[in-house]
Formats: sequence, structure tokens, C-alpha cells
Amino acid sequence: LMDTAMGGATMGAIDPGNRCATIEMHTRYLASARTGRLTAEATVIRAGRRVVHLSARTTDADGRLVASATSSFAVLPPPDSV
Repeated sequence: LMDTAMGGATMGAIDPGNRCATIEMHTRYLASARTGRLTAEATVIRAGRRVVHLSARTTDADGRLVASATSSFAVLPPPDSV
């Protein structure tokens, strides 16, 4: 969930036509989430030309923090420019 949220945030921070891929991700599970809706929010920490660094938080339906993560995404050029 957080990887997808951070991928979406990355796509919003890079030039149109570029793609992205997860380079690494560190996840911390803080509490169990047994039922209900989970919400992941991602924040771009730094967007470089080749790498984007992010953080994310997942909360349960009561707003309780259940997981957090940091990640780096590679910025990939459009397929036709390689």
C-alpha cells in the first residue's frame, strides 16, 4: 500500500513521460490492522533528476498509525529516449 502511494507521489514529482521504479524501501510495522479501511499517505522528501526520496504513513479507520516507511525511487526515461 505504501509502495503504491509513494510511486504515485513520485509520478507527480517527475517530468511527464518518465517512469519510476522502487530502488529500496524500509518499512516499520507499528500496530496490527485487523479490519477496516487503511489509508496510506506519501510525501516527497527530495526529488532529484535520477532519484526521488519519500516517506509514507499508513493509518487505520480510527486514524491510528499502523505502519511507516521510507523509500527511494529511480527516475526512468521514456522508453523511446533510450
